[in-house]
Amino acid sequence: MHHALEALELGIIVLDATGRIELCNRWVCERARLSAAVVGLDLAEAFGTAIDPRLLQASVEALARGRSSRLSHAFHPMPLPLFPLRGPDSERIHQAVDVLAISRGENRQCLLQIRDMSETLRRESMLKQQSLQLAEELARLRQTQDELARQSLRFKEMARLAPVGLFETDMQGRLTYCNDRGLEMLGLNGPQDLGHCWTRALSAAAAETLQQRWIAATKAVTRLAEEFPIAHSGQAERWLRLEAGPIRDSSQTAVGFICTLMDVTDLQQRAQHHEYRANHDPLTGLPNRARFEQRLYAALAGARRLDAHLAVVYLDLDGFKLINDQHGHAAGDVILQTVASRLRKHLRGEDMVARLGGDEFALLLLEAPEEQGLTQLLDKLSKAIHMPISLPTAEANVRVHVGCSLGRALFPAHGRTLEELLAHADRAMYEQKSARKR
Repeated sequence: MHHALEALELGIIVLDATGRIELCNRWVCERARLSAAVVGLDLAEAFGTAIDPRLLQASVEALARGRSSRLSHAFHPMPLPLFPLRGPDSERIHQAVDVLAISRGENRQCLLQIRDMSETLRRESMLKQQSLQLAEELARLRQTQDELARQSLRFKEMARLAPVGLFETDMQGRLTYCNDRGLEMLGLNGPQDLGHCWTRALSAAAAETLQQRWIAATKAVTRLAEEFPIAHSGQAERWLRLEAGPIRDSSQTAVGFICTLMDVTDLQQRAQHHEYRANHDPLTGLPNRARFEQRLYAALAGARRLDAHLAVVYLDLDGFKLINDQHGHAAGDVILQTVASRLRKHLRGEDMVARLGGDEFALLLLEAPEEQGLTQLLDKLSKAIHMPISLPTAEANVRVHVGCSLGRALFPAHGRTLEELLAHADRAMYEQKSARKR
């Protein structure tokens, strides 16, 4: 029995009916720094210090009335001066003490069972700390979720009210989201179009061009900006500007694109108008000198490559200044417009007529006929120009005639460059004009 008590990993103290120690095991002696000569002493004498009154009261209750009790470590953490085996004697260990009444016939004894609660308290403290940390993490998570929900609501409302189209796709261009404005601009019908390619409502040509650009952007994982036309049933053609950027996941892998659509029809029309004005004569609608030279430069490059023939013709009106001075600038404008119309009428669609300025015009004849055929064509043009022209004057039936001087230059006979051909045609025209004056 004695050996069993010594081996226990808890403290055992047995008090007799008078409250004196009958037995004190090794566990208590080591932690209280006691010698074995404590038998027969009361607790205060044995421990050399005052004992917690609650423990003394519980012992009295057990011996006098046979009532057992427990002193919890939570409420009575250190009733006895017990210390860690390898620690300082300044800090008691936390204890839980069971006070048990033992009856032996008419005699009673009191058994004190003492457990070290330090490790339990350490674990409880650790669990409490972990619980607090978990509560803080959950609070942060709830806050984050609330913020994400608010952001989602804000995005949906902004997307709904946005004046531009917004949509998302996967890497293959299949729609995963599209706001109402985007559906309207693309001519799509709503949720049933999700999962389909966003270009399905475009013309075949526009869709093919955009698909090629889209594939290139997905391979390079780069931004895409493109303008394209779109026409819905019964509506005029509109121009849209697409801007798309890649969406990346947490590993920075591209998983799709987020795109915006803007209606740039007005900008496109203004740009086309400005381009037209920059390249055309506002009075006659004919290409101007700059546009004519651009077209001639390109035509010469093709003629050199294909070993083809072409002709450049300069045309200057005869008698125009006299009519302009007699009848006014309005009459001169009518003459220029009429001449431009007659020249266009007698040329093929692939040929070009331009107004160089004043009363000078230029013709570009692709795949020009041989010398005889070219002479016949120019005679026909000269006769068409010489036909009477009615003028908008207060005088009734005012009709005038103008003539023209023509100078031709053939490629490659008269030159192989733009400058050479234009110079030759200009000289030829003025030679003809001078010859008529003589």
